[in-house]
Amino acid sequence: MDSDTDDYPRRMWNQHERDKCVALLIDRLIELERKTDPKNGMQSAKEKDLAAFCALKIAGQLVSALAGWALDHQAGLALEGLEFVPLGTVKTSQRPDYLTSRSMVDDHRHERNGFDMGDSPDPIVARRWLVNLLRANPGGFDLRLQQFAISDLKAGDWQATEQDRKVTPTILNMWLRAISFVEYRKARGFKKYKAQQEVAEALGVSDSTLRTWELQLRKELGQLAVSRALSFAENYGSRGRAGEWDVLLLLAVKNDT
Repeated sequence: MDSDTDDYPRRMWNQHERDKCVALLIDRLIELERKTDPKNGMQSAKEKDLAAFCALKIAGQLVSALAGWALDHQAGLALEGLEFVPLGTVKTSQRPDYLTSRSMVDDHRHERNGFDMGDSPDPIVARRWLVNLLRANPGGFDLRLQQFAISDLKAGDWQATEQDRKVTPTILNMWLRAISFVEYRKARGFKKYKAQQEVAEALGVSDSTLRTWELQLRKELGQLAVSRALSFAENYGSRGRAGEWDVLLLLAVKNDT
């Protein structure tokens, strides 16, 4: 693999100068935080809006200085229709499709290719690019905003490429969470049919309808994505505390309907 530094402009820092730049950015952020501390009353509220905007701009510059290569990697993934591949579980880490997915994303070419996306990237690529960035959340966005934006962007991608399909990404996500909850309840000691009855009743569907979702999800999202989600749910259930997480997860499923 070619690793010539010229192909990776964000790595062409003079280390001493980069350290000085980072130190200045951090000092400025600390200064703005202190200047706008509410404990100082109206005095610290003066020009707070401008300070907040400046602080976020500086934080972006800090991310670019320290992790610009990672931003480029996400852009490069989007160019090839790829996204972050989470760590596999015991049940999925040796699957051929998981190993193939890992080999596709673990490549320097994404950082190299993602540095220059041009003035007007393809809208579909741009949406995937934003989704990749939002998943990593380099801006520290509120998780509710993060999930809303990802869902909306993926829905736009779906509308642009799959207009003949009737099942939206929002519905697919709800289905995945529902069958994951069944797997979680199994790990908590419930019989599968009882867990299916519980989730089906919460969603107002029949047991037989819920059972069809896994097959449809594997077709729509791929075998690996579904197997990974179910494996994580199983692990979570086997290690989680009884009671509170049952309620929270079931509410999460119901809130998507």
